[in-house]
Amino acid sequence: MDFRTFYNQLKEDGIRPSCLLYGREQFLVEWAKNSIISAYTDQASLPFDVTRLDGAQTGVEQILESCETLPFFSKRHIVLVEDFRLLEGEKNKNIQPQDEALLYSYLQNPARTTLLVFTCGEKPDKRRRLFKALQKNGSLFEFGKLSARDLRQWAAKRFHSYGKQIGEKELSYLIEMSGYLEKESAYTLYHFDQDISKVVLHGQGKTVSKEDVDTAVHANISANVFQLADYVSRGEKKQAFALLSDLFMNGESEFGLLALLCRQYESLYQVRLLWEKGAGEAEIASHLEMKGFLVEKHMKLAGRYTSQGLSQILEKLYRTDRDIKNGDINGKMAIELLIATL
Repeated sequence: MDFRTFYNQLKEDGIRPSCLLYGREQFLVEWAKNSIISAYTDQASLPFDVTRLDGAQTGVEQILESCETLPFFSKRHIVLVEDFRLLEGEKNKNIQPQDEALLYSYLQNPARTTLLVFTCGEKPDKRRRLFKALQKNGSLFEFGKLSARDLRQWAAKRFHSYGKQIGEKELSYLIEMSGYLEKESAYTLYHFDQDISKVVLHGQGKTVSKEDVDTAVHANISANVFQLADYVSRGEKKQAFALLSDLFMNGESEFGLLALLCRQYESLYQVRLLWEKGAGEAEIASHLEMKGFLVEKHMKLAGRYTSQGLSQILEKLYRTDRDIKNGDINGKMAIELLIATL
């Protein structure tokens, strides 16, 4: 289930008396918690009708006692068991197997006047009895990575909440710089929200410009590596070395940078091979599980090489990686020499 499913069920009062909020996007988990509180409780009785418990420290007895509390002026008494790592397979010194059995029993027939909400990280252990009980009798909401469409809508709303407007082109540029949509990106909505705050802080007018984005947001490392490869492909070595110097000054390690360069040229090589076999943009996107706009960028860059040329670059990258790891050459110097010869 995604955040749209959660929103629709909340609007229709369809959330069951016990539920679990989890997933990669903890920003949305936090949003969901606050939405539940707003939907089911009276503002005047919040101190009485919302109980927050630390899932890493709380015992089952305290959870069950809280669930027995009747609401004062609200639809439900909300019991939030936050960061309940027992669902992820971690041990809780305050919960013994017999305690877990009691909680399992409660989840078979939870109090209708209470909404028991658990939260945990990205990957709960789906083999655990508690997870299966929530799956069978409660509501499960996984908040994963947003699609491009949902990300655009979410970002536009965040800017609007700050009294700002952002155009389609500027928003696309911000998203591209962030690297959020890249398959292996660790950049989350928390990071994106921080970048939006920076753009708002630096912007002068009510409408966000490309210059506002450039001033406020330091490009994602993956976007920088693509830019580095782009400079190299066009023979713009001066710009390439300037960007490389900035990356080192910002604390990027030679090992991490080289790994990203290898991954970047491997992607370009795959795109070029598929292209030479007659594959179009849509087929390449499907085969490599790559977003359309990224395929377009990769095809443009890969078009400056032959597949043999990219294969030779990869050989140089792998050789440089081996030399650094063997201690044959200083890492920073090796990457500088590599860029000079590409």
